[in-house]
Parts: sequence; C-alpha cells; structure tokens
Amino acid sequence: METTSPTNHFQKSSHDHKIWTGVVRKMQSWCYSWMRRGYIDEPQEYNISKYLFLQFLFSQAVFEASGHNTSLIKHIFHFLQGHVFVHENLYLYYLQKQVRHYFVSHGSPHKVNVVTIPKMSIFLY
Repeated sequence: METTSPTNHFQKSSHDHKIWTGVVRKMQSWCYSWMRRGYIDEPQEYNISKYLFLQFLFSQAVFEASGHNTSLIKHIFHFLQGHVFVHENLYLYYLQKQVRHYFVSHGSPHKVNVVTIPKMSIFLY
C-alpha cells in the first residue's frame, strides 16, 4: 500500500503544488504559534485558536487546495489528534512559562545536576 505525504501528492501542476505547500506551511506555522511567546497566553486564546485552526483544516479552501482529496485532510486531522493534541501539556507556551528552568538549556537532563551560585552550589537532584 502506497502512502501519500502531505506535500508530494500532486501530479497535475506545479501551481497546484505551490498552493498546497502554502497551505501546509500556514498550518505548520499556526501550530507552532501555540508554542511561542507572544501568541497564545491564556487557555481561552488557545481554545479559540484551535477551533479556528480546525475550521480552516476542514474549509472549502483547504479542500480545493488538496485537489479535493478528503482522505489527505482526514489523515492530517488524525495525525493532529493522535500525535499533537494529546501532548498539549508539553508544547503550549502558556503552560510552559510557569515551569522553572533556572535559565539553563541543555539537550539532556542528566547534564543539569548542579546550579552554581558564587561560592555555593545547590544540588537540584
């Protein structure tokens, strides 16, 4: 069985491909806006943004941009349900801004075990 990726399912023309690529980029930037400072700062704003995003996903404009491919839109929706929306507590900025990070950024948590303050060390773990 052949799978269809969201950006390469067009065989018709490069114009259709450019339109679909623009729609996909719009959806990606919309989702990323939920994770960034200055976009979504309260739960009500996120609920409205998520509602409008889903309205956009199922809109006539996206349907036409997808080449009238309803299965592609359904696949995107199922991906969002199964892999994005279930992790809201990890990516929503307004939830993460309350997490203490001690102004330290590392790739792995085991590297952050001591915060050094002048002439004094505080063990976090």
